[in-house]
Amino acid sequence: MFDRTPYSVAPYGIDNYRTALGPSEKFAREKFIFVYQDVRGRNMSEGTFRDMTPQLDVKRGPQDVDESSDTYDTIDWLVKNIPNNNGRVGMWGISYPGFLHGGGRNRRASRAEVCVAAGAHFRLVHWR
Repeated sequence: MFDRTPYSVAPYGIDNYRTALGPSEKFAREKFIFVYQDVRGRNMSEGTFRDMTPQLDVKRGPQDVDESSDTYDTIDWLVKNIPNNNGRVGMWGISYPGFLHGGGRNRRASRAEVCVAAGAHFRLVHWR
């Protein structure tokens, strides 16, 4: 289960953990793997924050980034580097985090199999 947010994924640090995981405790009981990420340029994430980054249909270089490429690149890295995963990823978010996941899911073929985006502001016609 993957959650990206501009609002902080604290607590930070190797031995610091959230008191609750996921959108429901049922996911933790079923031994889902959880990943929380600050979006580009927010809190502990490097780069420059761009509010509601639109999808770029043409990318001319590494400086051309959007939510879909950031999400895709993160999921690709996770699936290749986190042990004991099954290669499938679910994302969830409400409001701005919902927008991030909706925008992150709509580009290239992705391992993001489920995206629950409540109260998000994006056009569903962009989903593929």
